[in-house]
Formats: sequence, structure tokens, C-alpha cells
Amino acid sequence: GILGPTKLSKSEVVKSRSAIEQKMAQMIALMVIAGEMSPPGRQWRYLPDRAFRADFAWPARKIALEVDGSVHRIKGAFKKSFERDYALKMAGWNVLHVGGDEVRSGLALTWIINLLREK
Repeated sequence: GILGPTKLSKSEVVKSRSAIEQKMAQMIALMVIAGEMSPPGRQWRYLPDRAFRADFAWPARKIALEVDGSVHRIKGAFKKSFERDYALKMAGWNVLHVGGDEVRSGLALTWIINLLREK
């Protein structure tokens, strides 16, 4: 494929914390199998001195995908995401946030594919 290997390792087969994240993981897995993108890291810890994790990450390209579900609407979690995004930006990462509507419509998948092709 254009963006990476076509083989999906067992470690990349999806473990998710929410139904919408699971759907996104399944969509990504299909694109990996089809050879349209490289497999992402899951719950990727991108800074060794921080506990922050990205839902999906392509470390070689410094691209992270965050699927923002209902847990992100909790005030503390919402504010914590500002700090995480700042830390990612300072480390040179590009972060894409998507919600359930974008995942269900397929728009999130289109956006992440476009980002991976661009970098």
C-alpha cells in the first residue's frame, strides 16, 4: 500500500475503551489490511516522562488520533486534554480529534488517511 505494510500484527488488533473507539479501530484495521495505511500504536505513550496516551498514534510520522467520547466531556478530563495536546504540539506531534459522528460517517477515517499521506 501507499502508506505502509499490509500485514496487521496481533498486537494491533483492537483493544478499546469505548464503543466508538472500537468502531474507529475496526475501520483502521480494515485500511491496514487493505494496505492503505500503516498500523497505529494503541494507547501510545508518546512522552516517557508523562502518563498521557494517544488513542491511536503513528510515531514515525508524529500523528495522533484522539477519539473523543463522553469521558472527554467530564470537566477534569476535558481540561487534562488541553495539557496533553500542548505537550504533543511541543513535541512536534499533529493531533486529530474526532467524535462519534465523524467516526460513524467515515469522515474521521478520510481525515486520518489524508494526514498520513500529507506527512
